[in-house]
Amino acid sequence: MFSAEDGTPGWIAAKTIWAWPQSLIQRPTRVLVRGVRLDGSGNARFQLGPQWDSAPITSELRLVTSHTVGSFGHSTWGTTVTLIFVREPGCYALQLDSAHSTSTIVIQASP
Repeated sequence: MFSAEDGTPGWIAAKTIWAWPQSLIQRPTRVLVRGVRLDGSGNARFQLGPQWDSAPITSELRLVTSHTVGSFGHSTWGTTVTLIFVREPGCYALQLDSAHSTSTIVIQASP
């Protein structure tokens, strides 16, 4: 669910948790995330957490799978937390690129 965020007028945002299996935590992988709107014009923006007050909002999200901020209870999966920003509701594609693969995730940004 996307909602207005304090400090970012004109944008709506959704907190996103990226989960990494133990194999990707032990073998650090760099992941580049970019986003574009599919049903209109516009791009997504990103912010790496959890230091929301000091982290810049960027057009590309650069993740490293070994840089985790927590896990799910007793799970061995690690997590990275981010915000995804868009100007307005719509359909967006997130492209994830690593040295080994490219994946696309399609999301619906709605309030």
